[in-house]
Amino acid sequence: DTSVKLIRDDNLTNKVTYYYRIASYNELGTSAFSETVSATTGVIQLGTQPELLSVFPNPTQDRLSISTPYDQFAIHSLDGALITKGGYQKSIDVSMLGAGVYVLSIQTPEGSQQLKFVRE
Repeated sequence: DTSVKLIRDDNLTNKVTYYYRIASYNELGTSAFSETVSATTGVIQLGTQPELLSVFPNPTQDRLSISTPYDQFAIHSLDGALITKGGYQKSIDVSMLGAGVYVLSIQTPEGSQQLKFVRE
């Protein structure tokens, strides 16, 4: 019988590098340790994180509005095929899409964000 355990480390200090390695064990003994991985914690400054992207209405029949300013957009099918792309628009016309689920990618100065939307 095998089981998978998730270990969550909630007792971290900001601006500290933590190192982890794991080993498994059972009635036959203990395995060798894994390679060491590390991560450094940091302080999140309010106002420096990009705004959360949302589109509305979702589901939609003809147009999508976007909650945050952006530079470019692209719409992909779920299998990754590019359907359309363009620059900033107050709302995006999606009336030409067939009914289904799509991925909207928005490019902002802070980076790229993606989310799914439904065309009814």
